[in-house]
Amino acid sequence: HEHLSTVSGIHHIYLQQLWQGVSVVDGVLSLHIDKQGNLIAFHDQFIKSFSDKVRNPSHQISPQNAVQKVWSHFGIEQDAELKMITQSSDISIKTEFESTNLTHGNVFAEKKYLLDSTNQIRLSWEVKFEMADGSKNLMVYVDVENTNILRIHNLTLECEFVPEGYAEKKQPFLPVKQKLINEENVYHVY
Repeated sequence: HEHLSTVSGIHHIYLQQLWQGVSVVDGVLSLHIDKQGNLIAFHDQFIKSFSDKVRNPSHQISPQNAVQKVWSHFGIEQDAELKMITQSSDISIKTEFESTNLTHGNVFAEKKYLLDSTNQIRLSWEVKFEMADGSKNLMVYVDVENTNILRIHNLTLECEFVPEGYAEKKQPFLPVKQKLINEENVYHVY
């Protein structure tokens, strides 16, 4: 991904780390180049000695099983079967499932490598979905081998703006109920 700032003229270039064709979560290298072509900043979040840390799974669960594990983790009971819409044939197996009564929009699962809390790199399913009531927009990483939940990100920004004099009522002022962005308009800043 790259971006040229119309304000400063700085060219921002972002490179995603891959291992055997699969993205590495948080593995990003960025270069920032001024108008004259000088490198003004460099940030390297690539995981070093990758092959020493990677754990190769003996077997792998399906993307459907990963989504079911996430539902189970959150105590969500799903009556309907997940309906697959698309699945890529590349190594990362990007899968899209039809929206359910539990989700606002479709559910996505994609294989990614993730550095876990023990400094081991594990192949995981990144499961992304938004709850039907809009309360949570989640990205959950499920180990492909043992189905452990490795990491949970709630991408929902939650704030309460309470004007003076309203604090005793403990009610939010002008709550935002509208989805402000979609996946096409997200710009990740590292």
